Amino acid sequence: MTQLTTTRLDLEGLKRRVWRISHSWNSVKSLNIALKAFQRYLSPKTLEDALSLDPYETIDGFVGWLDEAGYRSSTQRSFVYFIKKFYTYHGIHVDRERFKDKVCLPKAQVFQDGALTTEDARRIVLECHHTALRALITLIKDTLARPEELISLKLEHINLASDPPYLSIPAYASKNDLPREAFFTNETKEFLIAHLKRRKITQPNQYIFLTNKRPLDPIGNEAEFQRAVEDKIKNLRVVWYYLLKTRLPDLYQKVEQRGVRTRYRIHLYTWKKYGFTKIADTLGELAAHAIAGHKAYLITYYKKTREERAQDFKKVAPKLQLLQREEQEEEKMKKELIAAVEALPKEGLAEILKVAKSLLKG
Repeated sequence: MTQLTTTRLDLEGLKRRVWRISHSWNSVKSLNIALKAFQRYLSPKTLEDALSLDPYETIDGFVGWLDEAGYRSSTQRSFVYFIKKFYTYHGIHVDRERFKDKVCLPKAQVFQDGALTTEDARRIVLECHHTALRALITLIKDTLARPEELISLKLEHINLASDPPYLSIPAYASKNDLPREAFFTNETKEFLIAHLKRRKITQPNQYIFLTNKRPLDPIGNEAEFQRAVEDKIKNLRVVWYYLLKTRLPDLYQKVEQRGVRTRYRIHLYTWKKYGFTKIADTLGELAAHAIAGHKAYLITYYKKTREERAQDFKKVAPKLQLLQREEQEEEKMKKELIAAVEALPKEGLAEILKVAKSLLKG
């Protein structure tokens, strides 16, 4: 290992490189958070001083400090990833094999969240009167899209005239930079329309969830646009947990685990897991992964035409709907009863009418 004591610290250059690789504001933000934590660990030494220290011993000590501070294993691994980038960018090579020998990383900790039942999903939708949140969670359920992808959409990305309706996620909004289409149920369509009416969104270039008071350019100013999306998610997450805490306290449960960040058993991504299970059970996991935008499956499944994919979605739509299922079941029972009565011989029908009249008189 070559220690470069004369290396000048260049954090802005490092941030630009991370941005150039990912074009993700979240990645740059995570880098900043990791560097701030690393600086706290090094104190009173500085980040520049770290460049003259043994990187393996320093990173191993940093991991121990994070663990004692109660950081989750996933957060520790994320921080270490960016600190290795910090060393590499400043000319200090971190050998992979030597790193494995010298640095002790914690095992991955599985997040034990809860499953959303159909009854609880129905309760949440009935209690949610915030039109933006209701439209978002039901769209997540049907389309398996990430909240960030949905919040990035404009009205022009929605086709409400189609049967079933669908949305188009552009490449700039997709995590893997691949555009895709996703259908949603007529029930969710009604929730979305209610939100559009409340927000008075009528023009194709208007954002569905983001503010339309100031221009937001997802291509020309990616960082600002991504920050606006993240801010909106934070806002809706606050509304989400307020809804559970005040209206459905039995669903407002914290997960007992190590880590400084509080997590809950039911969260926004629970809706994606709920929808994924319904779609996978009906169409298979390949289709579910593709609809969710997972790259390895996306290219294969989307060789199907839109009409073929629409027919696939119609098979699972009844299982995704939460409120109209009861109406459909009642209608089915009514039709079955009518069919049974019509199949009776005239004598049997006359006998039923005779009994009914006697009961009415009684």
